[in-house]
Amino acid sequence: MFARYFLTSQPNEILSTAKPADTGVDEPSGIIYTDNEMAVILLTVRAKMARRGVVAGENGFITVEDFTRPDKELITYEDGKT
Repeated sequence: MFARYFLTSQPNEILSTAKPADTGVDEPSGIIYTDNEMAVILLTVRAKMARRGVVAGENGFITVEDFTRPDKELITYEDGKT
């Protein structure tokens, strides 16, 4: 999983919310890991979504397009510069 590459340990707690579709398959889901670190993961089978990973920190964020097979990433600093 993309988020695990950036977390330093296994989570102590996992909180999850989901809205099941009429078929019983969950529509949008969000998962929050807490261990003094946090990853928020959005997944759905209902909508086509970009395969994008974003790592946010105190000074900006890193965007990774097609995170399963990335060939580049974009670093954006808090002032908006890349």
